[in-house]
Amino acid sequence: MRAELKVHLKRALAAHPLVALWFAGLRARVLGLIALPYRLRFLAKASVPWSVKLIGIHRIAIGGNTVIGARSWLNVNDHTSSGYALRIGDHCFIGIDNFFSVGQAIAIGDYVLTTKDCAFIGAGHTYDDPFVPYTSAGVSAGGNIVVGANCFFGIGAKVIGNLTIGHGSVIGAGAVVQADVPPFSLVVGAPARIIKRYDFAKCEWVRWPADDYTDGPSEDIYLRQLKAKHGAPVHHISAAGGAGYDVA
Repeated sequence: MRAELKVHLKRALAAHPLVALWFAGLRARVLGLIALPYRLRFLAKASVPWSVKLIGIHRIAIGGNTVIGARSWLNVNDHTSSGYALRIGDHCFIGIDNFFSVGQAIAIGDYVLTTKDCAFIGAGHTYDDPFVPYTSAGVSAGGNIVVGANCFFGIGAKVIGNLTIGHGSVIGAGAVVQADVPPFSLVVGAPARIIKRYDFAKCEWVRWPADDYTDGPSEDIYLRQLKAKHGAPVHHISAAGGAGYDVA
C-alpha cells in the first residue's frame, strides 16, 4: 500500500514541476527537524557545524573529540537498514568540503586527518538505463571502505571503491586510491601508487619497493601507543570553518 502511494505521488509530481520543487523543499525541512535530536547528540562530544549535511543521520556515528569541517557531506545511501553504516573514530579532524558516499559501510579509524576536498566514495549513481534521469536512477550497492588509525589525506585525495587503507599511511594531495594500501605507506598519483613505506628498523620512510624492510606494529598496538603518548589532541577548530571559528 505504501509503495503504491509513493508511485502515485511521484507520477503526480512529475506532471507539475513547480509543485515537485515545493514538495522537495518541504520534505527537506521536515527531515531537518527530524534530524535535530541527532545533531544535538553529536554536540555533546564532537564539533559538527550546522553547514554539514548529514543524510541518513541515524546510521552515522561520530567519535569523541572529533571535528567535522564546514560544508562536508556525510551521506548514507541506505536509510532503511539498521546499525551504523558510517563510523568516524575518536580524535579525528575531517577537513572542510569533504564528501562521504556510503555503500555497505565506511569506517574511519581514530586520529585520522583529512584536509580540504577529500572524498570517500563507496557508492555511486546507477546508469544502466540512459532513458531514466540519473537524478532518480538510484545508487549502487557499493562496498566497504576501511581507513586505519592515524592516516593523513592531503588536499583533494579521493578513495573510491571497496578497499582498506592501513594504519599510519599518508595519502598525497590529489591521489586517487582504488586498491588496498598496506600500513605505513606513502601513496601518490592517479591511480595511487606506493612510493615509500616507513621502515621500523631504520626509523625512516624508505623508497618502495625495498629489498630489506621491517614491518611496524599491529593497529591495536599502534593505537595503544598513540593514546598513551598523545591522549586527546587539542584541535584547531578554526580550521574547520564553522560559524564563529573564522579567526585562528
